[in-house]
Amino acid sequence: MFYIALPLVLFSLGFVLGYFKWSYFLNRIFIKMFSLSLFVLLFVIGAKLATNQEVLKNIMVLGLKSFGIMLFAALGSMLFIYLFERKAQVEGVEENLSENHDDLKFVGFLVLTVVLGGVVGAYLLPEKFLNLSDSIITFALAFLYLGTGVSFGGDRELIKRVREKGVKIISFPLLALLGSIAGGVAFALIFKINPGIAVSSAAGMGFYSVTTALLAKNLGIEAGTIGFLANVLRELFTILLTPFLARLFPYFPLSVAGATSMDTTLGVITRVQGPYYGAIALLSGTVLTIIVPIILPFLTLL
Repeated sequence: MFYIALPLVLFSLGFVLGYFKWSYFLNRIFIKMFSLSLFVLLFVIGAKLATNQEVLKNIMVLGLKSFGIMLFAALGSMLFIYLFERKAQVEGVEENLSENHDDLKFVGFLVLTVVLGGVVGAYLLPEKFLNLSDSIITFALAFLYLGTGVSFGGDRELIKRVREKGVKIISFPLLALLGSIAGGVAFALIFKINPGIAVSSAAGMGFYSVTTALLAKNLGIEAGTIGFLANVLRELFTILLTPFLARLFPYFPLSVAGATSMDTTLGVITRVQGPYYGAIALLSGTVLTIIVPIILPFLTLL
């Protein structure tokens, strides 16, 4: 419950600060901390991945299968949202992308940050630091939520646009989930693998902690590893390709991000597409974070 409440509370606080413009200096601090927190977050994620022995031991054997599931799930999510919202205008996205300089340069910084985190985590960081990594991630996320709220609350036009969407916004996470499930089913049928593993891994929506635990418990350690890798890859896929996906269609990044759009990929989406899509991404990720743990146990029975 705390995990779900934290982003909503901090986003709301940031929204109030931005909306009423209580302190221009304070708002600027939060926005600057937003960018710093994004890179701190990616650095720590890289360090954690490089020191996870279970991942390193099985990555060659199960990596291709996990990548296939992730790709089918991501494509399914994008297809479902595109068919539903294909008339959407990419308003504001091109402008925001141009303000953030060259796409390749931005992606290069993201990749470099993750790789640097992996190298430093594997060879230089003391174990005590790695034990604190979850706390560091929590603090980094706190500034991401506050920064997103401040940016969104400070722009009345963006608030108006979100209001115009209304309940329709809730359809985005649901369509993304249905598309991922369809992608998992397609992968299982084409490559003849256990549908419970494929569909559950696809429906994890980037929520790898819950997906890994449920699959390992219900279907075995190999299934748990596939679920973990597929959803970690989905997270990295979003981080690296958001600038390009946003140019194709504005809702592609949040559809691929899944549940991670409320935390680890929120910063990238907001940085690339602006606070409007950042706010929608936060809501979408929150909805999926609630739904995924409820439906996964049933999907493992397939």
